[in-house]
Amino acid sequence: MKTDSTVLVYTTSGMSLPHLAIEREVLEKKLFQFNRKILLKCSGGLNTCYFNPVHNLLGCALCQSRTEANIKSRYKFDRVYNIQKKGNNYDNVIIEITSLTELMAYKYKEIEIGRGIGSSLISITRNSKLNIYNYTYFIENSLKQAMQLVDQIEKIVNDNNVSDVILFNGRFFEHFPILSYCLQNKINYYTHEKGANFNKYQLIKNHTVHSISYRKRQIEEVWNNYQGNNNKIADQWFLNKRKGIISTETNFTLGQTKGLLPKGFDKSFHNITIFNSSEDEFKSIKEWDHELFDTQNEIIIKIAKSLKSNKKIRIYLRFHPNLKGIAREQIDEIIKAKLSNVIIISPESKISTYRLMSNSNKILSFGSRTSIEAAYWGTPSIIYGKSFYESLDSLYKPANYTSLIELLENFNLKAKSGIDLLKAALFLQERGNQLEFAEIINKNNVYYKNKRLQKHYPLIIFYFICSLSNLGIWKNNFKEFYNKKLSFKDLLKI
Repeated sequence: MKTDSTVLVYTTSGMSLPHLAIEREVLEKKLFQFNRKILLKCSGGLNTCYFNPVHNLLGCALCQSRTEANIKSRYKFDRVYNIQKKGNNYDNVIIEITSLTELMAYKYKEIEIGRGIGSSLISITRNSKLNIYNYTYFIENSLKQAMQLVDQIEKIVNDNNVSDVILFNGRFFEHFPILSYCLQNKINYYTHEKGANFNKYQLIKNHTVHSISYRKRQIEEVWNNYQGNNNKIADQWFLNKRKGIISTETNFTLGQTKGLLPKGFDKSFHNITIFNSSEDEFKSIKEWDHELFDTQNEIIIKIAKSLKSNKKIRIYLRFHPNLKGIAREQIDEIIKAKLSNVIIISPESKISTYRLMSNSNKILSFGSRTSIEAAYWGTPSIIYGKSFYESLDSLYKPANYTSLIELLENFNLKAKSGIDLLKAALFLQERGNQLEFAEIINKNNVYYKNKRLQKHYPLIIFYFICSLSNLGIWKNNFKEFYNKKLSFKDLLKI
């Protein structure tokens, strides 16, 4: 590292103790490499963020007090900046947005600030087809706040000759303008995130965890550098996933009945199961853009209509368990399409994902891990659209709709299997660096160098009082997202 290098640390993880501990570990291991250290923290200036989307004032105070105790006061920074609130000079900016597409493409100083806002909005609502007219206050204020953030970053970088930036994740409203500014001005950036399990974290240079190209390289690197029995560990990952005992991620089969198939499941048909997935995480990421379809429902309806005349084919649509409680709109869209050849399996259904997978003649997915699991267990697996696993030869990857239909109508399609499936599984099992100083038991039970991180710090009272001037932001955001007024009971919730 050059001796004249300056790092800008952008901290926004105070509401999450696990991510706060990861950030501390990153700083402990990286800051010494830089000659000068600059800190940019939120003092309630942001009107939304990933961890506190509606600008809950108690949440703001909690975040600020934790950041003060765990970041600002722990490390010696040469300069400390607070994120500025939207200035009056942006009030006269006229913003005309008529669609989510226009929001995503909205630029300020050639930076697509709308993309980060769209990402946050889709994630908050878990709806990739949302009506933006229901969120006009949020969108307009967030765009103007993002302009303020771009201008402030530009000034901080120029005033301090910043060479590197460290930040969380990268895809949300509060991060995307900074990451984009770094890309535009050829400034190194490091994004940090959790790893395969509570004992690991990821620190990624000039990429984010959502990068397909980065994932492709990492799958190979993890495989080539692993010190152990690669095949055994990868095989065990598939076995543990099937048994529901894997500890590296959420168990989405929890609550399903082992061996349960849909009522009337008939093996005399050519049964195709479509495993959909939540679209909110990747909808706003440019590398995931493609022209094959806009939404998964759109292509599912099109497929069903194309295959309707073939009476030997029956289609099962398994909604991802991660969509519990939020998939009603998507399910209703399929129901309204009146697809007689599609059997819908809700996210809450007790039907066994693995039993269904094994008894299907083939599966179609949109990039979920089901794609590699099906292929591993011997079911032909087709992926359509962008995917982390699009480079794997063991999956069928039709380049267009005609090729997709040909694969779905091919009753003799055989499963493919290769070492690439084991490589992907090993990556999912082992990705990330081992935490040395942080110990994460669960989201509320976190230690750093054997000392438990406090949930609350005395400064929370001070920061809450300072945040009261932002009550209007909380009330307006709350009303738009929950379609009701902020009540006294809501005031006491974080």
